[in-house]
Amino acid sequence: MGLTGSLLNVPPGQGGAQMPVPDAANVAILKNNPQALQELVGVLRQSVGADSSSTQVH
Repeated sequence: MGLTGSLLNVPPGQGGAQMPVPDAANVAILKNNPQALQELVGVLRQSVGADSSSTQVH
C-alpha cells in the first residue's frame, strides 16, 4: 500500500527508468476508496505508536 501510494504522488515524467510501476488493481483500490484508505492509515499509525511504547508479541 505504501509503495503504491508513494508512486501515485510522482508527477508524470519525473520517474526514472528504474521506477517501479504500481499494479493497476492496487491503484484502482486506492483511488476508489479514499475514506477506507484514510481509515487504514489511521489504524497503521496507531499500531506503530502502540508498538513503540511496549513490547508486544504478535
